[in-house]
Formats: sequence, structure tokens, C-alpha cells
Amino acid sequence: MKTVYLFRHAKSSWKETGLTDKERPLNKRGWAAALAMGRHLAARYDGHLHVLCSTAVRARQTLDRFLEGFGGDCAIHFESRLYMAGAHDIIGQIQKVNAAADRLMVIGHNPGMHAAARALAATGEPEDLHRLSARFPTAALAEIAFEADDWGDIDVGQGILMSYFKPREIA
Repeated sequence: MKTVYLFRHAKSSWKETGLTDKERPLNKRGWAAALAMGRHLAARYDGHLHVLCSTAVRARQTLDRFLEGFGGDCAIHFESRLYMAGAHDIIGQIQKVNAAADRLMVIGHNPGMHAAARALAATGEPEDLHRLSARFPTAALAEIAFEADDWGDIDVGQGILMSYFKPREIA
């Protein structure tokens, strides 16, 4: 069994002019949301987590703050191809992960994260599937499980949506 957590970066700031999109940091609300999501996942799961994270500043800061709340053991890999990646590219990155990792978190950007979550999650609680289909806001977290032994074996339409949370629902 493999489980992926698709985590959209937290809310970013537009205050500083002159920054490129990739350089934008989190705002105060984003810092709080990322910490809350880390605490939320820590309460549900306390094992090792493999992380693929976009190299954008807001994604890296989301990871930093998430880890403060999570406090668990993580193997972290920064992947520049996750910056503004589409669903196909995100799923491709997931399929390349070492089979030894059973739980994977991907921190990235919309619209790719939302599209990847919708493409992967074929079944689950109807209400959660409906909520996921409608919107994937900043710091949203979708937990999708697969009946697979290798990440390379997962594909579109094979996942079970185990949970879907938005920061305001857990704070």
C-alpha cells in the first residue's frame, strides 16, 4: 500500500514588489496554515515521510513550517520540475519515487496539484470527492492511497481518497 499526500503550498504574500513569482514568500496566514497542517498530519500519522517539494520559496517555507508542526522523520528532496507543474508531470514525479517509501508528500502549486488530486482519486467518501473536485485552496491536503507495492505502478483513476482537509477546517 502506498499513500501520497498532495499538499498545495500555503498562502503567499504579494507585498514585496520586484520579486519573481518563484521568490514570493508566505504571508502570516500561510505560516499559520502550514503549521496547522503539520500538526494535523502528526496527529493522524507518526511514521517516516518522504517529501518532494517544489523549489519555489513559498513551497519551501510551507515545508519548513509544516515540519515544525509534524515533528516526524522525513526524507526531503527538492524538485525544480514541480514548480508550476501540470498533473501529468506531478504524477510522473510520484511514479519515480523509490519503492521503499510507503508515504510520500508532494508540495506544489495549482492548477497542477488540484488536477493531479482529481485525476488520482477515483474513489472515497462522496462528500470528500465532491469537495476535492470543487476546490483545492492554498494549504489544502489530499491523502490518496493506492493498492500498489511500487510507485511506478500507480496511475490515474487508481487512488482512494482517504481524507481531504483545508486549513480552516482543522484550525
